[in-house]
Amino acid sequence: MGSPIDEMSVRSHPDYYADQDHRYAHYYHAHRQLLYEVMLKAGFQRNPKEWWHFCYGDQMWAWLNHQSVARYGRLF
Repeated sequence: MGSPIDEMSVRSHPDYYADQDHRYAHYYHAHRQLLYEVMLKAGFQRNPKEWWHFCYGDQMWAWLNHQSVARYGRLF
């Protein structure tokens, strides 16, 4: 995938490898896109800055889906 999960660098951006001149850039980008497409079809949304971070029903999910409220609130 081109970077470890939870790495805080530009390599974590979902489209980082889209136009990089790296030996495996095409494969990294294709795998990230496949993960994104599968998760999107299942109703998840991806954090705009992290290829691995997906959410469903929380505040970020609501914001990315242009919803006024999240499906899930606080636990307490």
